[in-house]
Amino acid sequence: MRNKHMLVLVVMGFFLLGLGCGGNGNKGNGSEQDASTDTGTDTGTGQDSGADADADTDADTDTDTDTDTDTDTDTDTDTDTDTDTDTDADADADAGYDSGTDSGVKKITVLLLDDGNSGAQVTSALADAGIIIVQGGNYYDWDAGLSGLTGVDTILWLEGYDYCEPLLPGIDQAIATFVQNGGGLIRTEWAAYDIDDNCYPDAGTNNLMPVVYDGDYDYGATWTLVDAGPLAEGLPSTWDAGAGYSYVTLQPNAVEVARVNGYPGLVFWTTPGGTVVYVNHDMTYTTATIDPWALKMLVNAVAFSGK
Repeated sequence: MRNKHMLVLVVMGFFLLGLGCGGNGNKGNGSEQDASTDTGTDTGTGQDSGADADADTDADTDTDTDTDTDTDTDTDTDTDTDTDTDTDADADADAGYDSGTDSGVKKITVLLLDDGNSGAQVTSALADAGIIIVQGGNYYDWDAGLSGLTGVDTILWLEGYDYCEPLLPGIDQAIATFVQNGGGLIRTEWAAYDIDDNCYPDAGTNNLMPVVYDGDYDYGATWTLVDAGPLAEGLPSTWDAGAGYSYVTLQPNAVEVARVNGYPGLVFWTTPGGTVVYVNHDMTYTTATIDPWALKMLVNAVAFSGK
């Protein structure tokens, strides 16, 4: 019996021993699962590295945006500046003279012959328009002749405050030759009267006038534009002025741009060779101040006849 009991005890002991080994194996498997979990944690750490990469991408995007903005701003600014310059050039070309902004437009040079008083106001208006002025002094004192017209595009001969003063010898013919060769000439109101009164017996310049004196004159008038074009540029359709004007009629082929109380007031023609403009306004003979529209007519006349 003891041997049988012993055998039973031995078998049970081996059985229990086998159960103990199986439990240790299960714990070992649990340890391996823990290790796998740790590896998953490490993978999570790898995702943190991915976050760093995103941060770098954001930094690159900011840099590109700044660069594009700077480039666009510089380009737009340069383009706008060039456009303004072109606009100024077009305006000067239309006006017929250079305001000094653009070198590509021809500058007009005028010989200004004064009438003893009106020249200062006229000089200021011409200078403001960017026109180059050669001061000849009073028309009855100017003695330079053709040599004094080198480089001159047109002559502005004022006759208002002083009038019917004889020219120095040879000057009448010098002016006539200049115009016949293509030079410009502007004359003012008293010129028609002076020719009729035989103030310039040499007659060279008499034949250049686009109007003929019609026997009388008056003071204070309403001016009205009757034609468009460069001579009318910047003038209102109508305006009043207190200055004197002459009754005149048009020469054949003369073009009337404005009328003064029904008479030709602003007239030009090109029959003599160059362009001759007549402004039917007596400058400072009647009023001490030349009205601004008369000054504008003179500026336009210089620009137009000097092209």
